[in-house]
Amino acid sequence: MTVPPEPLPEPPAGPTPPPPGVDPAPGGGARAGRRGRVVALVVAVAVVVAGVVVAYVLATRPPSEEARIQELVTQFARAVDRENLSDIVALLCEEEAEGILEDDDYDPDAGGTEEGGADSRPVEASDVRVTGDVASAVVSRPGQPDTTLWFRIEEGRWTVCAPAGDEPEPTPGTR
Repeated sequence: MTVPPEPLPEPPAGPTPPPPGVDPAPGGGARAGRRGRVVALVVAVAVVVAGVVVAYVLATRPPSEEARIQELVTQFARAVDRENLSDIVALLCEEEAEGILEDDDYDPDAGGTEEGGADSRPVEASDVRVTGDVASAVVSRPGQPDTTLWFRIEEGRWTVCAPAGDEPEPTPGTR
């Protein structure tokens, strides 16, 4: 005896359900899901590009005047620690350097010592005040009292310059 085959179930009334993984939203279907992924990708790329631009701008920004003066103080302290007169003179303003260069005891070949290199005492410049081409900073080193150093811009760079402290403060709007 043969068994008759079972009848196929009737399809549900109304629209067919979407296949798995397809957005069932009306009017969108598979295109709406793809559009969402494209928008998310565009947003992610825009965020990455913005991050790269910000990092580039921050990395290529010139150092602040305060940072340039701190670096000069560090170089000057290192030269003084090593007793390297040629390096010291190179960091001084012209007016102050002339006094050393004209001294009978000045020997441009005296290189100083290698001491005071990596093991030199730390130095810190604080309370940096910049007014036009003149600046001052309080310099601190362990074992020494704080002192104020003066600086002047010459030929586009900051120099250590004690006579700059004797210059009158500019009146507003004159520099």
